[in-house]
Amino acid sequence: MATMTRAIALAAALLVGLFAGILFWLPAAWFVRALPSGVRCDAPTGSIWRGTCGRIELGGAAAGALRWRLHGSEFLRGRAVLEVDWSPGRGHAHGMVTLPLFATTVISLTDFSVDTDIAELRRVAPRLTWPVGVDANVHVTLDRLAFDANGPSLLIGRGRIDDLRGYAQLGGTASFTLDARAPGAPPIVTLSTVAGSPIDVRGTLAFHAPRSYALDLTLKPSTAAAAIPYSIAGTY
Repeated sequence: MATMTRAIALAAALLVGLFAGILFWLPAAWFVRALPSGVRCDAPTGSIWRGTCGRIELGGAAAGALRWRLHGSEFLRGRAVLEVDWSPGRGHAHGMVTLPLFATTVISLTDFSVDTDIAELRRVAPRLTWPVGVDANVHVTLDRLAFDANGPSLLIGRGRIDDLRGYAQLGGTASFTLDARAPGAPPIVTLSTVAGSPIDVRGTLAFHAPRSYALDLTLKPSTAAAAIPYSIAGTY
């Protein structure tokens, strides 16, 4: 009896080890299959735990390369957590992406930083409406962004625009915070200037159903007597 018990225990251990080994060596192509529609990964290498997409497409537009690392320990909490590193071309993005395994599909981005310029954003996301004839260096850190199939529901972060070109002869830096703390869909994000910013920036970024947005700002350089309005709207 004891011999049979030991044999069953050994067989179970071997099966668990075999299953863990299969999971560990799953190719990166398994990760690619889980990507949402509109996102394409070419030339995947590595494994599902740590891999690279040599070329990413967003909505048919080339969007650089992507690297990821999957934190397996988070499975015990019913979620998949990916650390991603994205190089769209001129720029860089890095942060954590969380996807629930069993609940409603709400994707969360935390500690996600983006450093690029408007021209590059316009190239990799052509479906969005971008300022015409305007360029600037953009630095954004998202402390938390949550969204589902209906769009964003929560957004907290901060940003900075440097070397603003092509709009009302504005120059200098505009530093601001992004705040929509109360979960809701769609949210209204408040933009508030950071103390000491050479350009005072205030306004709102409102999301509307179905999948549209409106940005209304006022920009006021420290040397100007009056603020300059700016508005833009589009779909996503």
